[in-house]
Amino acid sequence: MVWWWRRRRRYHAMGSLVAVRTATELLVVQPSYRPRLGLPGGGIDAGETPRQTACRELQEEVGMAVDAADLASLGAIRGRYMDCRSTIHLFEYRVSAMPAVTVDGREIVWAGAVRPSSFPRQRRDLALRAYLRRFAPDLLSPAALRPAAPGGRRVGDVPLLDGERAATTASLGDDEETG
Repeated sequence: MVWWWRRRRRYHAMGSLVAVRTATELLVVQPSYRPRLGLPGGGIDAGETPRQTACRELQEEVGMAVDAADLASLGAIRGRYMDCRSTIHLFEYRVSAMPAVTVDGREIVWAGAVRPSSFPRQRRDLALRAYLRRFAPDLLSPAALRPAAPGGRRVGDVPLLDGERAATTASLGDDEETG
């Protein structure tokens, strides 16, 4: 066990994440192995570029096929994750309307379009927090809370830590039933 811990501390992980977003919504995923919501993505395979990884992971995790040229590179986030050094390449894919997604229920147990201002900061993983703070503060602003359609529309169910589900709505203060 001590050997693994010491070796893990020297390991340098490389990965790619993709922020798929509209003007007011962001695609987030709930992995089966972490309690927080994050962006789709994963580790870079041998012989693969970060951009190729981003495309592959979008296909694997949420069933979205995208052209690598359509991904905007935002740079890299460096830090520690699970006590190892990590470099995460961040990409953004802007769409006018959020595409349909599918999950396999094993690695990713839930995925959906949400308004980041509608769920608690504690539910966001570190990379998602960094993306929102550095590259998408507009998604956290009060202007992003305005409904996209008259009367507001439901944009997804965000999983909670205790396994329950809380509905998110396109606007705050709606008296509509959510469940």
